[in-house]
Amino acid sequence: MINYPIELRKQINSLAFDEKGFLMEILLEENRIKELEAEIEFLRMKRDSDLRGEQGRIRDLEYGIRSSEMSTKHNIAVEERRIYGLTSEIESLKRERDKIVGVVLKQPLTASPVTAKTKRNVLLATVVGLFLMVFLAFFLEYIQKHKGESRS
Repeated sequence: MINYPIELRKQINSLAFDEKGFLMEILLEENRIKELEAEIEFLRMKRDSDLRGEQGRIRDLEYGIRSSEMSTKHNIAVEERRIYGLTSEIESLKRERDKIVGVVLKQPLTASPVTAKTKRNVLLATVVGLFLMVFLAFFLEYIQKHKGESRS
């Protein structure tokens, strides 16, 4: 009987120690739960931030598409006006062409060949070249003569 209270005391101490161990495990699990909740909240915030960024990109792309469409429509309108102007000009030129009458050719058109007068051109170039050479010789002599006088 004396051993019985000691045994009970050991069992109570063992159960108290087990209880503290379980409490420690519960605290650890609660901390893990809090960490997981914080990570979930972080991921939600990141997802919301990414979602806002993508929505901004979508808005920018939509704006770019709208401005491209408007620019294209404007360019098309300008080209249509240009085509309309050219078409009306063509029509007026056709009407004026139809009004031209009374032009009579006296003889059929012929292409006149251009005759090359090479002998004359060579002779003329030779004479002009000789005159230029004589002029250049006198001019250089004149420059040398006056250059010597100005230095003395």
